[in-house]
Amino acid sequence: MASTLPPQNVPTIPAVAIVVDSSLALALEWRRILRDYCTHLFARLAEGNPSFPQLRLGFVTYGPPDCDGSPVFVNRFFALGAHNELKENPARLAIGRTGTGGSLGMAALEGYAAAIEVLIILISNRSLNVLTMIRCSTL
Repeated sequence: MASTLPPQNVPTIPAVAIVVDSSLALALEWRRILRDYCTHLFARLAEGNPSFPQLRLGFVTYGPPDCDGSPVFVNRFFALGAHNELKENPARLAIGRTGTGGSLGMAALEGYAAAIEVLIILISNRSLNVLTMIRCSTL
């Protein structure tokens, strides 16, 4: 029987997937969300976690279901130092790209599915020992 546990010599790293819509309303509140919500989330992760400097951030931005191609505009895999991009250039993450979604609303389910897909890929990566306590929080 094959073991499903990662090797013991692989460090455990924290990983967070952030899923947001592409609305202009969110773009107008983005700095406040970073300051009042994300900063506290990252501070809690850092408490008692010596591997916090290796935090991996995944980012998914979704839009209306009737847009050209996929309603998932951005699907960034987990990378070191990605939190700087959240602050410096949220437009590169497609935040503020659309209105409210019109009569169809936003394709949130597709956004969550994309986040789950990248989490599964990350967790199954044997070269990383990712913290596997998964929580879903909605702003």
